[in-house]
Parts: sequence; C-alpha cells; structure tokens
Amino acid sequence: MELYLMRHARAQHMARGIINYKPQNVMNLTAQGRVQAGKAALKLKHVALQTIFVSELTRTQQTAVIVNKYHHVEIQQSALINERKSGMEGKKHKEYLKRLKGKDIFHMKLPGGE
Repeated sequence: MELYLMRHARAQHMARGIINYKPQNVMNLTAQGRVQAGKAALKLKHVALQTIFVSELTRTQQTAVIVNKYHHVEIQQSALINERKSGMEGKKHKEYLKRLKGKDIFHMKLPGGE
C-alpha cells in the first residue's frame, strides 16, 4: 500500500495572513488555490487512489473534490486530522510565530491551545 499526503491548496486565511483551525470559520480556496489543486489533480491523475481523507476544514474538502476529478473515489471526512488548535484563531500568523520564537514548539501550549 502506498500513502500520498497532500496539504490543502491556498485558502483565504493564508491570503489574509491569519490563523484558522476552527471548521465553523469557513475559509474557501482562493482562485490561486483552485489552480494549485487542479495542477495536483493532473499530477495524481494516473495514481490509483482508493480513498481520500480530509479534515473538517472547508479548504481541505474543496481541494479533495478538485483532486478527485479523475478518480471518483470516496472522500472521508474526519475530525481526527483537523489542524492543531493554537489558541490563536483569527490572529495574524506573524503574531503566532513571534510567540513561538525560541520555544519548544512540539511541547508548548499557548493559552486556549492544545
């Protein structure tokens, strides 16, 4: 069995430079993101995918639908692969990185995060 991992394409939160990990705060793919997902779909066109797994975040689902254009396989959604809760929903990504500077990012927890 082969496993292919792919990150979602460019979405609104990235264009705005903000953190988004809450599925209820919908951040759609941008026009650039739709093009990126289309290119990924073409690269994966001849790969025999069996299932596509996505998080609850809209951007992952939108990316998967585009990639699935050539496969027509089941897309399974799971909260188990949602983004890590940073405690900084809606805050600037630069602020998040500033708070992480010099810290052990794999073992720290920001207020409201996990």
